Amino acid sequence: AGTVVLQYLDLNGNGVGIDATNTERLILSFARVTGSVSYGLDILDTESVNIVDSSFENNGGPGDSSIRFRADTQGDYGLYLSNNTITDASAAAIAISTIGLGDNSSLALQIYESEITTAQFGADAVQMVWNGPVFAALVGNSFVGTGGSNTGVDITTTSTSELVQLTVSQNTFAFDGGDDVGMSFTTLGPATLFADQNTIDFDGAGGTGINFALAESAVAYVYENVITDNVSGGTGILFSSMDGPSTATIYSNTIDLLSPTSVIDRGIIFTSITDSVTLQGGNDNTVTGATTSFFAPIGAINGAILLTVA
Repeated sequence: AGTVVLQYLDLNGNGVGIDATNTERLILSFARVTGSVSYGLDILDTESVNIVDSSFENNGGPGDSSIRFRADTQGDYGLYLSNNTITDASAAAIAISTIGLGDNSSLALQIYESEITTAQFGADAVQMVWNGPVFAALVGNSFVGTGGSNTGVDITTTSTSELVQLTVSQNTFAFDGGDDVGMSFTTLGPATLFADQNTIDFDGAGGTGINFALAESAVAYVYENVITDNVSGGTGILFSSMDGPSTATIYSNTIDLLSPTSVIDRGIIFTSITDSVTLQGGNDNTVTGATTSFFAPIGAINGAILLTVA
């Protein structure tokens, strides 16, 4: 099909709410998609998808998604979501991926001002595994996880050569299941990432605010985030791995670990660094209640950040 516009639909109790394959453009607005057995929307090789002012509830089983967007043919793709509500108990509320011959495809992704709640154990609100250049912005959304081991935004890019540009800004994250992650970024190639002005709250133990696992030629900006752990065993900002030469700019973040126990609570942590990473930042970061406020392997960091410990 060419351009398909669907408005004011009420799709209830279907196998799949909408199945779009090889469509030039799909626009869905003011729709309600509920109780789909597998997927609310199952989208394959569709160049451009716009979903606005719509709601999705109780779509999919344990391995499914409310919205699945896949590329199996190399091309240029766009997925744009704005002002939607998704209440989900599947593996991922929104699942985005390249498969088969879809490698090296480009993706423009925008998710704005939407409310996404996920309730299954181990589920992601937004899950992306993409091989190709990416320009993505997730701004002004609300993410809630209640199932435990949930991740708000889980992005993995597997191209070793194409540039990835990601912005996750002005979102709120709230988790109460335990062992949750606000944002997780894994890149195998060059990347520029902004994680800024987000609010992340944990009411379950073992939460991690932001986790980075970055290949060389990464540039990460992490600033003005507020991360609060109300239980124990929390980590504010974690670079589980980072390959140099890369740069991390970290400033004006607030990390409150409010229930210190014998369990380790950590502020800003670099676990593993290969080669050399440049660290920089202007204003203070504030870390409260941490057993370890900052850590980086000896000799692996150039530069410094400012840190106020309380």
